[in-house]
Amino acid sequence: MYNEEVKQRYLGSLSKVSAIKMATGVFKFIEPFEEELSKDVCFFDDTEIKSILADMSVMSGGTTNKGPRIQALQNYVKWCAMHGIEGVNLNILETQGDPTAKIRERMVKSPEHLEAVLNALFRPVLAKTVDVVYRSALWLCYAGLDRNDFENVKVSGIDLKNKTATVGEDTFILYDQSLDAMELCMELEEFALMHAHYNGEDKRFVQEDTLLRCSAGILTPKTLQTMINRRLTMQDRLGISIPRIKIETVIESGLFYRAYQDSLRGIDVDFINVARKDMEGKEYSTTYRTMERQIIDRSRKYKAEYDRWVEVFYK
Repeated sequence: MYNEEVKQRYLGSLSKVSAIKMATGVFKFIEPFEEELSKDVCFFDDTEIKSILADMSVMSGGTTNKGPRIQALQNYVKWCAMHGIEGVNLNILETQGDPTAKIRERMVKSPEHLEAVLNALFRPVLAKTVDVVYRSALWLCYAGLDRNDFENVKVSGIDLKNKTATVGEDTFILYDQSLDAMELCMELEEFALMHAHYNGEDKRFVQEDTLLRCSAGILTPKTLQTMINRRLTMQDRLGISIPRIKIETVIESGLFYRAYQDSLRGIDVDFINVARKDMEGKEYSTTYRTMERQIIDRSRKYKAEYDRWVEVFYK
């Protein structure tokens, strides 16, 4: 918990167990943002708070502008101001979450849109740098790969001729825009290192049949997201505006794009199987809702977010 002393004082001031649980959940959610910016959320400026409120709107189901989590965050900011903490941004108290902000700022419309984003973030494919691995990982996520399956992607499971990737029991259709990067990622045993302070030889990243590898071994979602964040920061400094993608938003963008293409062919959009897969192997409380009820509720949230995605990109 970032700035734990202050936040524990705030939690100690709450009398209701439900309020404590809600605030604790919010603090856990915003902690990565606070660590990245090295400051407590109460000091975030108007621009910095936008992405958090966008995600919180989605977490609240997107049914209202001000969900309970946003309200809990604002209660904490108000408490900070009332207890003499200087520099608190009181504009946070007036800001409302926009359910479409996450879509507009972090998601992509189509494979062509994702290709443009990747071209802005990474070096050209033909430069033969390790960026082809990052590109391939994100293309696989867009095609439907679970972020926890990076280590299970094998070179032998990629079929460029038929444009498919098989990982375990799942087979994904590869988009045309991904094939060049995927082919080099499969073939290269050495990657060019392009760095201002490095003049050495190409770097060898070989992990037997593993496709997604890097200097540290097998590429992890954390390493990939760190690299994405660094490249986004570079684009910010250059004044270039592109979607601030995350692995999760790339996965969701691909899911929604496939659902939209299905709808154009007359197939009903239904996320019940996606929701059921989300909950496989995980433990959830069934005190207030049965497992099936939770799956249905989750699928409805997917559908609500999908409808907003269509509204933003295709209406």
